[in-house]
Order: sequence, then structure tokens, then C-alpha cells
Amino acid sequence: MLVKVLTDGDVAIGFFNLSDGQREMSLQFWDIGLPYASGKSLSLYDCWEHKEIGVFRERYAPVVPAHDCLIVRAKLV
Repeated sequence: MLVKVLTDGDVAIGFFNLSDGQREMSLQFWDIGLPYASGKSLSLYDCWEHKEIGVFRERYAPVVPAHDCLIVRAKLV
């Protein structure tokens, strides 16, 4: 996983699966500085598919196919 804060305050998150099988990759939001007690959520946007994924609170756990990646843009809501 790669996490990068963007200049506008959004966060780019890359999930990279280098294995031979699909994998669930979990991101706990407190690991990127968003405490659960804050009451905040992240709105996620799929940068490859150009579509909204949804709003999540506390964690996001996509299943990434073998030898593939998922790049999302997260906005605090």
C-alpha cells in the first residue's frame, strides 16, 4: 500500500497486489491519521474507473485481483 497526502488535502491511496492470487487488502483509517473518535469518514473515488466507490468510516478493504492495483482518491467528509 502507498499513501500520499495531496496538495489540496485529499489523500491518494494505492493498493498493489503483487501475488499470484486475489487478495483482500485492508486499510485502517487510523493508520493514516484519522482517529475513529473524530466522527469523520472518507469518500473514496476510483481513479482508474473514474467512479465514486462510496463513503467509509474506520476502514476500507477492497479485493484486488492478482498482479493488479487499485488507486483511490480519499476526501474527508
